[in-house]
Amino acid sequence: MHFFKALWIDNLNSAGFTVRNSANETLKYNKVVFQKDSRTKYLRYPGGLCISYYAKQPTSFIIFLKEAVYFDANGYFDPSGISWEGEMARQRIADLVPYEYTIKE
Repeated sequence: MHFFKALWIDNLNSAGFTVRNSANETLKYNKVVFQKDSRTKYLRYPGGLCISYYAKQPTSFIIFLKEAVYFDANGYFDPSGISWEGEMARQRIADLVPYEYTIKE
């Protein structure tokens, strides 16, 4: 959820996340987020995403099961839309952060 909360406010870099595609190119917010309106955002990209946290290895991967995955400001995301692989899947990081966790700015 921390990843999606940071993504919602376009704060991935400050939160320690780097998003790359399969060609190892760093992707910016506008390349991975589709905003339908001020309250509706979707994560989407034509291919999987590689997520690094503070440039640590190993990394995590998002495999898209749907074309676009809804997420909200609280870090909730449609779990049927993606599959996690790598570190976040092993550590189950997405499940460990409390729903009411807030990002300190």
